[in-house]
Amino acid sequence: MRSSCSTDPADPRSRHDDERGVAALEFALTLPILLVLVVGLVTVGHSLTARYMLNSAAYDAARTCSLARQPTDTCASAVVNEKLRGGAGWCSTIDVQTSDEATTLPSVKTFDVKVDCAYTGVFGDAVTMIDNIGNVQARAAMPY
Repeated sequence: MRSSCSTDPADPRSRHDDERGVAALEFALTLPILLVLVVGLVTVGHSLTARYMLNSAAYDAARTCSLARQPTDTCASAVVNEKLRGGAGWCSTIDVQTSDEATTLPSVKTFDVKVDCAYTGVFGDAVTMIDNIGNVQARAAMPY
């Protein structure tokens, strides 16, 4: 009768005994790297989404207030806050700045809207500080 712990090099079972637990060890070593990559990708994706939403909000504010002939901070802030209602949870603060400047053409003025977002992301400030994407800005200008 043969023993289950054979030391015969020709026995295929003896080669697999040395490799027990290698898959679990490889998984344990690669899991943290994969988690960091996934968290980083999700954070960058959310940052790009926040940037798109801010660009859209700034453009809508500039266009809406210019068409309404009300190029004021109040109008721009109302439009930006309405537009960012769903995704503003990613921004800890939203700052809307406007300026009303004359262009090179004498009868045309430009209403400029700048939106700043202190982006916190889904995973909090710690991840955004690592990725250096803590501040997202958007700017739009519209003649009126």
